[in-house]
Amino acid sequence: MSLTPLQLARAYAAFAAGGVLHQPTFVKGGGDEGKRVVDEKIARQVNAMLQTVVSAESTAPKAAVPNYLAAGKTGTSHVARNGGYSNFYNSVFVGFVPASNPRLVSAIVITGASGSNIVQYAGGFVAAPSFSRVMQDALRVLDIPPDNVKNWYAGGPGPNPAALPREPAANTVEQAQGEPEEVEP
Repeated sequence: MSLTPLQLARAYAAFAAGGVLHQPTFVKGGGDEGKRVVDEKIARQVNAMLQTVVSAESTAPKAAVPNYLAAGKTGTSHVARNGGYSNFYNSVFVGFVPASNPRLVSAIVITGASGSNIVQYAGGFVAAPSFSRVMQDALRVLDIPPDNVKNWYAGGPGPNPAALPREPAANTVEQAQGEPEEVEP
């Protein structure tokens, strides 16, 4: 199967738009009404699943966009060459922000990544950081308010709340009631 980055971004834009597929346009206000291609409930469920990909415990924490909920998916594939596969990869991350009220979709494709270790070519390591940087700048330029706007005004910018590591639950009563740790100011 073969598709262009624009086709990939358009497919994810349908999930971001609640299951409605639109014709892509670069003209502000030049879009169409769209056509429903996925049930809205299913689109919301897929959106929630795609948000987990950007969490600290998943495959693309480097795609996190500070102060915004991001949603997306990684991809990694061999580059086809001469009837077979080369030792080079396409590293992909496609996603949208803010996931709570999607405004931007981007597909990042980096061709030619290579290496003997997966962190040298996997989409979550190679393409995801570019997604994060591009979206940070685009959100700033377009003046799109952050998801956690209350935190933004109260304490300044911070990390994406969905990408923060979760504290493990206490396994025993003794652990839950242990000595308090001293915290550096």
